[in-house]
Amino acid sequence: MGAAKIQHRHAKPPRSAPRALEKFRRDPQETAKTAEYIADMAGELARLAGAARLPILTYFLNMARMEAESHLSSRS
Repeated sequence: MGAAKIQHRHAKPPRSAPRALEKFRRDPQETAKTAEYIADMAGELARLAGAARLPILTYFLNMARMEAESHLSSRS
């Protein structure tokens, strides 16, 4: 049996994506709320990954959490 060839397809964002992202460029409060949500979710996922003994995933999720928290602290 030969190795199956995997084709990767990159999803294209919908055409409306730039318009949807406009509110984040115009509204700093919306950006801050989003960063706070990402920090919370990444922290929860990092705890799950740590409990499952997935160290690399834990590391990257904690990096995402720290980046979001850094964004929040730089805005205050």
